[in-house]
Amino acid sequence: MRRRSKRATASRSNYCEAYVKLPASLALLLPFLTALLLICSFPSVDLWPLAWVALVPLTLYALGEERSWRLFLLSFVAGYLFFLVGLWWTGYVVPVAPFLLAIYHALLVVLCAFTVRSGWRWGLSPMVTLPLGWVSCEFFRAFLFTGFPWFY
Repeated sequence: MRRRSKRATASRSNYCEAYVKLPASLALLLPFLTALLLICSFPSVDLWPLAWVALVPLTLYALGEERSWRLFLLSFVAGYLFFLVGLWWTGYVVPVAPFLLAIYHALLVVLCAFTVRSGWRWGLSPMVTLPLGWVSCEFFRAFLFTGFPWFY
C-alpha cells in the first residue's frame, strides 16, 4: 500500500472535518433523513427531485461514523424503513413479505454505506464510490436470488 504524504492526509482530513463532523445528535438523524427523502421521492408522495439528494445524508454519516456497528445498524434501519414503506403492496400476496423483503433490501443499503466509507479510507471520493455502490446494489437486487427488478 502506498504511503501518503502528511500534506495530502491533512487536506483530506480537513475536508472530512469540514463536511462530515457534525454534532452527535444531528449525525444520528442523517440515516433517517435519507429514508425520509427516499420515501418522499417515490410516487406515493411524488417529490421525485428529492431522489437526487436523498443519499447525501447517509453518505455524510458513513464518512463521519467511526464505529462500524453503528454504521451497520443505522444504515440498516434507514434502508429497512424505506423498503418497508415501499414494499407495502407485497403484503397482499404474503402478509410477512414486506418485512422479510425489507430486511434483504436493507442489507444492500448497508453494503452501499460500507462501500462509501471503505472508498473514503482508501482515498477515493464519495462522488465515485456512492454511485458505484448504489448501482451495484441495484444490480444485485435485480438479479441475485432470482431477482427483484421492480419496486412499485
